Amino acid sequence: MPAFLLYCFVLLLSLLPANCEDDLVYVLAYSRHGARTPRLRLADWNAVPMSLTPGGMRQHYILGRELRHRYVSLSGFLSPHYDPAEISIYATNSSRCAGSAAAQALGLYPPGTGPELAAGNENGVPPNGFDYRTWVAELNSSALIHNVNVIPINTTLRETKSWRYVCPAMRKDFVPTSQPSETEMAEKYGEYMDSLASAFTHATENNSVPLGYAAALRDFLICGLYEGKYLRNHENYTRKLIQDTSVVLDLKKHVYYLNMTYNGIRMSRVVASPNMLRIKNALYMAMTEHSTSGSVSHKMDVVVLGDTSLRAIMMELTDAQLRFEIPFASVLLFELRRDSDSEYYVRLQFNDELNYTLPIYDMLSKLEGSTLPADDYTSLCNVGLEPEGFEVDWKFFALVSLLVGGGLLLALWAIYKLAMTCKLTVSEEQLKLTPHVVSP
Repeated sequence: MPAFLLYCFVLLLSLLPANCEDDLVYVLAYSRHGARTPRLRLADWNAVPMSLTPGGMRQHYILGRELRHRYVSLSGFLSPHYDPAEISIYATNSSRCAGSAAAQALGLYPPGTGPELAAGNENGVPPNGFDYRTWVAELNSSALIHNVNVIPINTTLRETKSWRYVCPAMRKDFVPTSQPSETEMAEKYGEYMDSLASAFTHATENNSVPLGYAAALRDFLICGLYEGKYLRNHENYTRKLIQDTSVVLDLKKHVYYLNMTYNGIRMSRVVASPNMLRIKNALYMAMTEHSTSGSVSHKMDVVVLGDTSLRAIMMELTDAQLRFEIPFASVLLFELRRDSDSEYYVRLQFNDELNYTLPIYDMLSKLEGSTLPADDYTSLCNVGLEPEGFEVDWKFFALVSLLVGGGLLLALWAIYKLAMTCKLTVSEEQLKLTPHVVSP
């Protein structure tokens, strides 16, 4: 009998809704673009350097499907059909980021979820008199073939892949690192030299390749892993060479410009500041709207960018100075939630490596502390620090500010009137008191 009761209890728990967590208010998803081709044109790669690969497209499509499973199927947070008022998708202005964002959008809203024309509507054709009957019959009532969506990708975000882009005024004054000579590298990394030189010769079909190109070789090897292009057709050998180049480049110690300083400011803070300001504004606006109206109309923003930008954000949020690897299609999720006590907090997730929560004001404070003041940023970089990108309902924000400000003024006026009333209703008995009993 107890076993039967336990079975019934477990069955009951399994029937409970899966979304019994705290209220989900808003989601912001930052991700790196998918796998790409190498920086340099090397053997076996005929594509344009640093362009999105088929494997990279698939990565972001799968990521989009996972986000749909989480925020549509399980929680019902997002509508099953694309609603431009509910979600926006952004990418920095590079083809690999925009292409990744498009693939992720297709995963979020796959074929079969697109719009359809109203019954009997025959006006959805160009007005030039051609015979479109074949194409119309192919579509049936769907707006597009296979009932797919067209989801705009906003590419107005400034590329922040390096300090040269985010802070152009520093180009002449700042040299990230000094390259050691071939002799110095040979003395320090002699045990790795032969395998690297051999690998580079094979990869480039060039007998004279400087070891200073170790970073390019490493990039070539990593890109190959995602497309099944292994050096000498051997995956383990390829992975071993990636480890060797990591040692040569001293990546474990993170000798990288993001961890260096300029005028006393760590480079990661300079690179991260525009995104930190966007994140802070987005979270604050969502919390303000939800606390005022009980709901949020714009529920999610998706941003696709480069690894340097995402690495800078991670370094500032977690102070992870040793973090170097940001794999292709990595995702950093900010989930704004409200608990049963009506307190707001942010759940931060990065792939499967990081998962923690912070009260909303602690998160806003952390973001504020990781953002250079606008005047300092402008003075340092000679460009303005603007929260470009995310669409903000400034009319709503102005209305909220007006109501809050009006409420404060009304409260001050009421306190003033109360004080004046108390002052004017002093009893006659009190007025007859002699001056020496009044406190100075």
